[in-house]
Amino acid sequence: LAGGLRQQHAFGETFGHRVVDGGSTEGSPRIAQSTGAMVTEAPGSSIYQAINIGLARAQGDFICLLNSDDRLGENALAHLSAALADPAIELARGRARVEHRRDEGWVLSDDGAPHNPSLSLRSVLLEPANINACMFRASLVQRIGMFDLAYPISADREWLARALLDGAHTTPINETTYVYRAHAESVTIGMRKPATMQWVREHLAFTRQFLRRPDLRASDRAALLAFHAKESAHLASLQLERWELSGRELGESFAASPLWPLHAAGPLAAIAARRLKRAFSS
Repeated sequence: LAGGLRQQHAFGETFGHRVVDGGSTEGSPRIAQSTGAMVTEAPGSSIYQAINIGLARAQGDFICLLNSDDRLGENALAHLSAALADPAIELARGRARVEHRRDEGWVLSDDGAPHNPSLSLRSVLLEPANINACMFRASLVQRIGMFDLAYPISADREWLARALLDGAHTTPINETTYVYRAHAESVTIGMRKPATMQWVREHLAFTRQFLRRPDLRASDRAALLAFHAKESAHLASLQLERWELSGRELGESFAASPLWPLHAAGPLAAIAARRLKRAFSS
């Protein structure tokens, strides 16, 4: 998180490094402090609790998030801060890539990266959110609030969607600003991790909350309905796999959007097309 240690970079900006440690046992706080980073120890905290602690203590004007096992892209801070030189821009997002662990080391791939780093509500909901590829103003956090701990898995997607619904001014960067590392122990991205019931239920919960907003634009409502439909179908398929189809939850989906099966056609077709493309290219 930006804030804490001030460090001068060649492009004229100063950056600080703040580490929130949730109770590591391999000496991470000591290693971080040895580099000059400011460390806050918060044993037992979840990932979004830790992020909120860091946000509350960050001293910089711009903020970006770096997970413990990932890395920033080359010159990422320079590219992102340059985009935020325009005082009207509140959030910039670059491209994200993924590194997979192989015998010979880490190998870069493009899976998980949106083809277009532009931010729209539809892209945040229906494509990888990639919040770590973003840099945003501290004033945006003050304006829309921190990460919602009611969504322990998907608070990042909810926060980005909330920012866009609240009119955040954004800009894309056609540079790789973040590299996720996919491995078996990864908390944020793994080797084809299956979606969980909780993850899908969180998506449905915050989408239904947004759909109740009286100020929704037509395009935002359409994006929310498409995402709600996709996740309703996703939840039903996960339940059918376990022979646990819930009439109550199915009813909640119809209550929120009576035509959700129709709205699901487009997003599901897009998912199928992407999978076919990956299958033929591999």
